[in-house]
Amino acid sequence: MVFPGIRHMWIDFFSVNRLRGLFLIGLFLGVCASAGATPSAETLRQANLGASQLDVSPRLIYELRFEFGGKDAFPLQQRPRWMLTVSGTGFDPAAGAICLVFDNWGDWAVIDSLYIDTGETNPAVDADLFPGNAIVLQAPASWNGSFDAEFSLQPLRAGTKSNQRWSMLPQWSPSYSFGQTRNVFPQVFQDEGKVIAHCNVTLSAPPGVKISSGWLGLTDSIHTLSIDPTLGNGFLGFGEPLEHQRRKLPEGRLEVIHYGKGQMVAHKVADLVEKLSMSISGALGPPADPLVVYITDVGGGGMGTDYGLVLGYEVETPAWQIDSPYYRHFIAHEFFHHWLGSKVSGSESFTWFHEGFTEYFSLWHLAAIGAISQDWFYERLMELGQEAIDKSSWGTVAFADQEVPWRDGDGPNEIMAYKGGAVLAFLLDVQLRESGYPGGQQMLRDFLDDGKREISLIDLQTWSRAHELDAFWNEYVVGLTVPDLDAWMNRAKALDDFFTFQAEPSAD
Repeated sequence: MVFPGIRHMWIDFFSVNRLRGLFLIGLFLGVCASAGATPSAETLRQANLGASQLDVSPRLIYELRFEFGGKDAFPLQQRPRWMLTVSGTGFDPAAGAICLVFDNWGDWAVIDSLYIDTGETNPAVDADLFPGNAIVLQAPASWNGSFDAEFSLQPLRAGTKSNQRWSMLPQWSPSYSFGQTRNVFPQVFQDEGKVIAHCNVTLSAPPGVKISSGWLGLTDSIHTLSIDPTLGNGFLGFGEPLEHQRRKLPEGRLEVIHYGKGQMVAHKVADLVEKLSMSISGALGPPADPLVVYITDVGGGGMGTDYGLVLGYEVETPAWQIDSPYYRHFIAHEFFHHWLGSKVSGSESFTWFHEGFTEYFSLWHLAAIGAISQDWFYERLMELGQEAIDKSSWGTVAFADQEVPWRDGDGPNEIMAYKGGAVLAFLLDVQLRESGYPGGQQMLRDFLDDGKREISLIDLQTWSRAHELDAFWNEYVVGLTVPDLDAWMNRAKALDDFFTFQAEPSAD
């Protein structure tokens, strides 16, 4: 049986050996900042730390080996393999059979044998069930509570139609192979649900092949660490980068790893992210350590995760784009998701918050550090607002309506969420500053200080009420008012120090 997509929490399971009934599988979603129940990066780190200290007997070892295809060297001319071994000890034989569940992120399991080949396992795989992304190991009467399972993961050739269709799966090109942890490391279940266990992870490759991860950055040798790799999402890479930048930050380090061909842009990305990190950290607290940024030569989009972010920079990209204010805004948007989307997350029922507010505050920080001019800041806001007015459902759909399908494939609702949501964040920022408060980022700062990682629309409303925003909330969030953008921008320009933020002290 093939498991449905990641947004389904109830999974119709099957009866086999001692597996019974239904599993309620709380799949942890990566940062991809759009997931409704995404745990924050800090929550994930605490969970991993706590798991390593638990007095539990089950132990899991994940070993991922990069193997060449064809000749044993780069450039790659044939598909390489990612060989994964999962071993477990200390399991209760009376608790039922073992099920290894690979996340179906990106719906790759709709195609038979696209990605995973099962190798040797002990106990054996139940051959009567088509495994899909859930592999069930038999539990014979004599089972001692230990298991070993080997899998061959098949990366897709970068730039092919299959890679474009299933872009969440690992990929390969002549000079590197790259992927994300979310679809690589399976969760382990027994009858009653996910197993809580001590976890160790090892990443290895042939001599001379560099290894990188969002956990440790780039190294020349094996990666070994104690972490549950199924908590959260991060990036993995094998091969020689085109460029590698390492910078020391006040509270950690920054690494920018550029894979593939094309222009050498890692140093410019590092310059920008370093400055943004200083600015955003001053407002909302430090980023992860290490802070790992990947650049790949496939695709023009980007993604933030719990452990690092990735930016697409294709070979044919014109030289001027790296210095374009639009591209800088793209980088800043993905980077800001580390705070809004990872450290603080919210439901898809108000996508406009984690996407629109990210769009606005990332733009604000670019102006605050001088990476864009203040004039361009206002020009870009006017562009966003005008597009939201012309092409979205703004004015006919309320932000507070939690039944709205905000993800409609760049349709009117998604445009409203991103672009109308950015303007809404700007209005909030202006309104708060006019009332004597530091600005809209104080909301995020308060959630972070309170340990409020997964928030609801009620949380936003409660915070707004406590900051004298009832009328604003009723008019612009519950109501359908479309603002006069020129008037609001004039109000912002009349404020002193609009591009500074000094957080209020914590109530603690």
